[in-house]
Amino acid sequence: MEDKIYIDNEICTFKTTKKLLAFSDRLNPATPVNYANLHAKDERDEQDRRVKSTIGILASDFSNGKGNANIKAQANITAAEARYIYACVEKGLGTLNGEIFSSEKIMGTPDERGYAIVKKLSIRRSSKNSKGEPQNSPWIVTVDNGKSLKVNNPNGSAYAQSGTYQSHSKVMIFLTDQEFFCLLAEVVAFISVWEVTFGPKVMREGRAMLDEAKAAHAAEQAKNPKPQQAAKPTPPPAPQRQNVAPSTPVNTGGMTLAQAMAVKVIFGKHKGRTMGEMEAESPTGVDWYINTYSGKSEIHRQAAQVIINSRNQQQAG
Repeated sequence: MEDKIYIDNEICTFKTTKKLLAFSDRLNPATPVNYANLHAKDERDEQDRRVKSTIGILASDFSNGKGNANIKAQANITAAEARYIYACVEKGLGTLNGEIFSSEKIMGTPDERGYAIVKKLSIRRSSKNSKGEPQNSPWIVTVDNGKSLKVNNPNGSAYAQSGTYQSHSKVMIFLTDQEFFCLLAEVVAFISVWEVTFGPKVMREGRAMLDEAKAAHAAEQAKNPKPQQAAKPTPPPAPQRQNVAPSTPVNTGGMTLAQAMAVKVIFGKHKGRTMGEMEAESPTGVDWYINTYSGKSEIHRQAAQVIINSRNQQQAG
């Protein structure tokens, strides 16, 4: 029996006899409909799951032993945040003092008491200790995990209610200038290679989809030219389109069923197939473009609506 191959996503690690600090790959590309973001930013995939692109941070304190005695705390930073930290380290190497980065993120579904998971991260540099003596390891990385009462904002974001935080694992790691610089240099180098690897594909697919949508819009305008009217003031921009309910049909723009069936799916498990093939194999995938999809491609919404209309007519007949 062959041994299973273990795939390690760890980018770099700092380890002593008592503590460990590791950075890992949790990067994900944006979907083509959001190609200009390059990195996924809490967008939803075809299965309606939220996808983020981050660098994972693990801090571990095993000075009291392993197993249950090993204290672990985790946090995440974005690619942009990693570059910001690295820039601060690079420019202030040997001279920087004070906190250069901190974050507090609350996530997940609250428990029955309203508490949700909180992950805190603090990065600071102190060249001297409390006695005014120079420190050999001035960098202090603190990762703190716990829970807080979760408060939802009207705009959909959430925050931890002040005064309710309860910590359950906190780890502090001390590093020299050289040790911390080398860690961040490896992280930023990995991000740059990742972007060169995955970025072109996302950008090509996104731009192809954009060009397709523009061509479809131009064809519709040519088929149904609007009568000239007196110039009117430019209206304010429309709010971002939200999920379309089944009871609110999409304007199909005169698209035929044949045209709708031929539209290519550009991401998800049906990527590369046509909308017609997806309708034959998994009709819920077509429904997803009407009920859940929040991207910018109107041609995919139109195609889905034409197919659904045809399906409903067949069922009614």
